[in-house]
Order: sequence, then structure tokens, then C-alpha cells
Amino acid sequence: SPRGSNPLFLNTVWVTRIGITAITATLIVLVAVAFWIIQANNWLPPGSTYAARDLPIVLACAGLTAFIGGFESTKALEASRHLSIGLLTRMQLGTQIVGLGAMLVAAMFTRSIWVLIVGQIATTALATILTHLVLPGHRNRFQWDRREFKEMLGFGKWILASSVTGFLASSLDKAVLGALVSPATLGTYWIALLLYGAVDQVFSKLSNDVSLSALSEVARERRADLARVFYKFHTPLACVAYGCAAALWFSAPCLVRFLYDSRYEDAGWMLQVLSVGLLGVPSRMHSARL
Repeated sequence: SPRGSNPLFLNTVWVTRIGITAITATLIVLVAVAFWIIQANNWLPPGSTYAARDLPIVLACAGLTAFIGGFESTKALEASRHLSIGLLTRMQLGTQIVGLGAMLVAAMFTRSIWVLIVGQIATTALATILTHLVLPGHRNRFQWDRREFKEMLGFGKWILASSVTGFLASSLDKAVLGALVSPATLGTYWIALLLYGAVDQVFSKLSNDVSLSALSEVARERRADLARVFYKFHTPLACVAYGCAAALWFSAPCLVRFLYDSRYEDAGWMLQVLSVGLLGVPSRMHSARL
């Protein structure tokens, strides 16, 4: 938005995001309650992941995490907009390290799903606090303007539609598998997904935080140069992504055997299948150009 640095616009974005995450958290809690009722009445197959007794409380904690993240300062968005990636990246790495430490402490007392929950809540809470205290930019306050909201809605509705579609595309597999396979099989798939995500997130950062911000700035100030700048990003990104897809395909079984024992060997061929998804990395650049 041309008004992306206007304090009133930023406050409206911040308050709107808090409202959206509050609604999202409420819906997640309602789903958790629904699963608790379904489990209490034994309406699910015993071997299904959805029949796991910890699922309702895990979902409720996920709702809490989403609500906490909604209070993240728009300073993070400003840093991305102005390509101030260095400080933002250091802050994100710091929060990940603290989250890992929280998980290790939790693992000393319990060897359960709570280790992951504690780590996620700690990481999200710390990241939210640091965006307000560490990053430079406008200090948010509770302020909302109808005209600013309409402008945000005007260009944001397509981003929202794209985000919802992308979320469904990336999460539908886990939702379906949760009903079809056991928790152990789903856990093996998650291992493959985490290894794939370690590579994919690097490209997501380059595409979303760097290229999108750069292309937006060019579109606002030097639109005639947009195609040239686009291909300056696109060509090397595509070459690296295709190379990583090939490397991950051939090395996946060996990588899984090196990192895990024989119980998780199936994660190797799962990772091979997932590696094909890296071929779609350049298409994210086309979305950014649009």
C-alpha cells in the first residue's frame, strides 16, 4: 500500500489482525471442544490420530498461540517492507533458540507432546514481545479507522484468498492423514515434512520477505523496471530450487537413515515425494509479481 507507513493505517492493520486472530482462536477452541465430545462418545476409530486423548488440549493451546501471535507489532511488517531483513532475521533466530531451550527444559520433566506445545508458545510469545521492544518503527496503539480498513480490505482481500487457498493446499494432507493413519505413521510423515520444510522455508523467506518487498518498492517507484528486476530474482532462484529438488530426491533415504533409526525409514521415500514440491518455488515469484 502507498500508505503502508502511515501510523493510522498501521494501527488499523494491527487492531484488525488482533480481531482476526481472536476469532480464529475461538474457532479452534470450539473445534477442540467438538473433538472432546466426539471422543467422549467414542465416535472415532480407536487407531485414528483424531482419537488421541491429548488432541483437544493440543488444539486449545494452538488457539492460544495464534491469539498471542496476533499482537505482533506491525514493526515486523515495516522491516520487511523496507528490506531491513538483518535485524528481523537475528530476532527470529534468537526466538527460535529460546524456544528450543524451553523445549529442552520441558523434556527434562515430561516426554510428551507438551514439549512441542511449550516450545511453540514460548517462541511465539517472545517473538511478539520483541517486535514491540527491539524493532524500529511505529509504536502501535489501539486505533481503528473505517476508511483505512476499506483500503486495506480492497487490496488485501486477494492476499487473504491466496493465503487461505495456500493454507488449505499445504494442510489438507495432514488433515486427511490424521483420519486415515495411526499417530505413529503420521509422526513419520511429520519427520519427512520437517526435513522438507527446512529447505522450503529458506525459499519462502527469499520469496516473501525479500523479493516481494523489493518488487513492491519497484512497482511503486519505477514500474517500468519491474520485469527486469523480476527476472533478476527469478532466474537464480529457479536454478537453485531445481537443484535442491534434485539433490533432496537422491539423498532423502540416506539422510533419513543418517539422522534416525530404522523405525523411521519410511520417512525417506516420503521426503522424496515431498521434494517435488520445490519445483513450484519459482511460481511464488509470479505471485509476487502479480
